[in-house]
Amino acid sequence: MIVTSATALPWGLMGNENEWQLLQIYDVRSHKSVSVPNTLAIDNVRMMNVVAGRVMVRDLGGHSVLFVPGIYVERQTLPVLISFDIDTGYEKLIAQGSAATQSWLVDATGKVIAEQDYDERNQEWKLKIRRDGRLQDSISGHDPIDSPRILGFGPTEDTLLMQAVESDEPVWRLLSLKDGTLGPPMAERRDLNTPIEDRSTRMIGGVRVVDDSRYVFFDPRMQARWDAVTRAFEGERVRLVSAANGFKKFVVRVDGLKDGFLYELVDLDTHTASSLGEVYSGGAAPLEVRRITYAAADGMQIPAYLTLPRAAAARNLALIVLTHGGPAARDTADFDWWAQALADQNYAVLRPNYRGSDLDRRFLAAGFGEWGRKMQTDLSDGVRYLAKEGIVDPARVCIVGASYGGYAALAGVTLDPGVYRCAIAVAGISDLKRWLDWVNTKNLQSHNVSQRYWTASWASAARVIRSSTRFRRLNIWLP
Repeated sequence: MIVTSATALPWGLMGNENEWQLLQIYDVRSHKSVSVPNTLAIDNVRMMNVVAGRVMVRDLGGHSVLFVPGIYVERQTLPVLISFDIDTGYEKLIAQGSAATQSWLVDATGKVIAEQDYDERNQEWKLKIRRDGRLQDSISGHDPIDSPRILGFGPTEDTLLMQAVESDEPVWRLLSLKDGTLGPPMAERRDLNTPIEDRSTRMIGGVRVVDDSRYVFFDPRMQARWDAVTRAFEGERVRLVSAANGFKKFVVRVDGLKDGFLYELVDLDTHTASSLGEVYSGGAAPLEVRRITYAAADGMQIPAYLTLPRAAAARNLALIVLTHGGPAARDTADFDWWAQALADQNYAVLRPNYRGSDLDRRFLAAGFGEWGRKMQTDLSDGVRYLAKEGIVDPARVCIVGASYGGYAALAGVTLDPGVYRCAIAVAGISDLKRWLDWVNTKNLQSHNVSQRYWTASWASAARVIRSSTRFRRLNIWLP
């Protein structure tokens, strides 16, 4: 499956240009590809050749069948779910949604088991589950930004794994498909950021992000197998790419000074690991990444990652402050190609997790109302810290970033003069009001979750609205 995107106004539609995602299925044997949807109408429903969400893959009767969320056209564009049989090319209309429909979940038999809805104007959410052969209302509520969402099928039979925000913290609960009731909070969510799904579509664990990604499995046997894999690469960062049925064969990505940056096939039956190839052909072992913590001007502790050149001593180096986007995102010690490439040119590279970064809810909310203020000085405080330590030359500092990072680069040389010698903004935002007007235009109304999120983000801290869970789900991304 290959997904590409194009920014355009599709033929026959009115309005503004938008980004549309296109799906191609490429056969590596025949070297032929087919687009999905592959027809302009299914059962007399006019389709657009776009995908509008996560594609679900199911094995039905020995056939690989894709369940593709897309868009159909009536008086407006509306969500639709179709199935596509890769082996036969047969397409089928599965469900038609309303303007409130957010997503569907399909079970292992190909049935729509749940539907998630959100009414933008009334800020009301609703979850429907299949009972007695049809979708019925299960739970509902009101929230301006952070409505509960389905993560997938739960680790136990006849359950869905749900995430909600309760008392300003994300909580995982299991929802019963038999009676529609929610279970107690799962203790694991306190430490886990994202779930892990197995090949049968069931959630079997989660990922804890600290300096890198740590994998936690609900089943102790799976945990023991994964622990055996990581022990084979002691001292290096190991990321799960995929696993075979039975969880005894893994493809992992290894990042470390010993093995370099490559993919490995691990077989627990034969106790062997074999290289599948480098992530970047011809690349040397990754450069050193140090985790540092420094104090902001108001005393808040700012965690950051410092990437250093290979040969040079860590003294009096030229510095690049590489600011991540989001801002509800975070940097880790995992391989970052941009930081590695710049450090390879003999720059020190600082990647700060400034307040507003998604370390936890409290740290993220500390950035509300601080665009161009403390979120900005958190970056220059890092420059001053490294200069005081003698690691960098304060006269040779550049600030670089994309999207929100681009905004921070522009703001750095504008609002914090004297710290930076140059600034590079990639797709940076320079006019916040105009950008918010564009958000409203794109959503065809001023009543939308994107606008409410950004208004809260820019407002004073006293007006904080719970933030990031739904924000990430909608892929409203500032890189």
